[in-house]
Amino acid sequence: MTSLREAWEARARAWIAWVRKPGHDSYDRYHRDQFLPLLPPPGRRTLDVGCGEGRLTRHLASLGHRIAGVDASPTLIDAARELAPDMELHVASASKMPFDDASFDQVVSFMCLHDVDDLDGAVTEIARVLEPGGAACIAVVHPLNSAQERARSDEPRTSSSAFRALEGRGRSTRSTSPSW
Repeated sequence: MTSLREAWEARARAWIAWVRKPGHDSYDRYHRDQFLPLLPPPGRRTLDVGCGEGRLTRHLASLGHRIAGVDASPTLIDAARELAPDMELHVASASKMPFDDASFDQVVSFMCLHDVDDLDGAVTEIARVLEPGGAACIAVVHPLNSAQERARSDEPRTSSSAFRALEGRGRSTRSTSPSW
């Protein structure tokens, strides 16, 4: 069976072409503008887990965040570096990140955690690199958008399981739904 990491790497070039076509997907139309107000103002350091080709990472940098990004796909990280050569970017699994404990006061993961091979490991790492009292802001695809794929899987992945995992590691959580 192909891992999600391998699947993303195999389709990375097609994703880059698709995502860099302006105004065509939900990110530009409404998701970004619903997600950004949930974030605290720029602080000490922000991590983008599953940064892909870097569109949110670049946007956060433009808003004043001192940002680092990680993604498991070397091709996606290379594409992110093409548009932001000075940005701190790492090829790494969300479940094994190259940062010291409590390195960030904010961690974001936008439309990514549903596509990691080890959700529990990714949440454990987010809790590890997040300083006590820091903010983890996570957005995942609505289950209706991925129900077909999940129907073929015996492993349920829900945002509530991520919340429980964060809370189990001493981090507070809150859930919010968009107002649209």
